[in-house]
Order: sequence, then C-alpha cells, then structure tokens
Amino acid sequence: MTEQSFPIHRDRYDALMEVVRTRMTVRAFDPGYEVPREHYEMILDAARHGPSGANAQPWHYIIVTEPETKLRIAEYFVAEQRRRARLKMKFPTPDYRGIGTAPGVIVVASDFRWVRAFPVLRDDDSALNEMYKENAVSLPK
Repeated sequence: MTEQSFPIHRDRYDALMEVVRTRMTVRAFDPGYEVPREHYEMILDAARHGPSGANAQPWHYIIVTEPETKLRIAEYFVAEQRRRARLKMKFPTPDYRGIGTAPGVIVVASDFRWVRAFPVLRDDDSALNEMYKENAVSLPK
C-alpha cells in the first residue's frame, strides 16, 4: 500500500488526541447533577461502533440512573474490592464508592451465547475446531 491509500487527516488526529490527552477519571460526583438522556444516547452510539470479532457484538448496554440500583452496584464492587484485598491480589482495586453518587452508570453485560456461534472459540476436539486449527497453522507468514 502506498501513502496515498490512506490520506492523513491531521485535524481528525488532533481532535482525537485532544480527547485522549484531556480525559480524566472522576470518582466523586455532584449528586444533584443529571446527565441529559441525549448524552447517554451519544455514548451508546459511539460504543456500538466498537470492534468485535466477526461483528458478533456480544454485549448489551444498560443505563442505570435509579439511585437505589447505583448504590447496590457500588456495594457489590466495594465488597469485591475487599475480597480481593483479603486475597492479596497483585493489582490495584480502585475506590468504587463513587458509583453510588454518579449521575448514571452504563453497565456492559456480555452475552456468552455468541460462543456457540463461533465453535473455533471452544476448547474442544470437534472436527470443525480441528479444521480451524489446521487452517490457522497453514496461513502464510
């Protein structure tokens, strides 16, 4: 491929890098602030265009704004955080209590039924899985 195949759009790159450079992590929220519904819709529109193997898109998005549900989700994460601390796991466990006061939370739920549609992802000795393995080995380098 030549450089002409992919024109450089510096303005688009700069816009993306501005978002990357200025992004921030927020763990404390104004409990009285409401995120407009349109903002959630824009976030989900961007997320649905994310890549997935064979365009399977094995996920569902759930917008949670109900205070009681957000608190239950936060309590779950705090309990999991404590469990991991007791096990002395070797990775950081952020403070998830802010989830309870966030204006909204987008839960990403994976749909594992898609594995049935892609037998290559199974760890078995089926004929189809063996065929996939043979083809993968014979690919030119």
